[in-house]
Amino acid sequence: MNKLFHKGIYGIIKQDDTILLIKKTRGLYKNYFDLPGGRQEEGETHEQALVREIEEETGVIPKKWKYTETFHYQCDYLQNGKLYEFHHEGLIYMIEEFDAQNIDFFRSLEDSGGCEWKAIDKDIQFSPFAKMICKQLSTRH
Repeated sequence: MNKLFHKGIYGIIKQDDTILLIKKTRGLYKNYFDLPGGRQEEGETHEQALVREIEEETGVIPKKWKYTETFHYQCDYLQNGKLYEFHHEGLIYMIEEFDAQNIDFFRSLEDSGGCEWKAIDKDIQFSPFAKMICKQLSTRH
């Protein structure tokens, strides 16, 4: 079986009883809400990638954060008629302070179609990856 691997760096941004999520427009998580974040570019630290990705996807600028842990999600994924074993690794950071003055709810990028504050306790169409992370972290706090 073909294999796909994705490693990304993601931020959990909470405000009151809501969490900031992006709407995916392509890939395995298309049409699902996911955590803002993405791939680290060459020469970037994890923290530089975290700040860049969140700002690119939402307009929010992280100011203070704390590494939480690394999560892994694995599933089969059909892409262009080929079946892949997909492995997703995500380094998760809790964003403790942020500047949301320039938030852009309609920002459209390569694989993101904007962001939304969503109530944490509502039935959200989370990506399986984001659902697993939010569920595990909510049981600890």
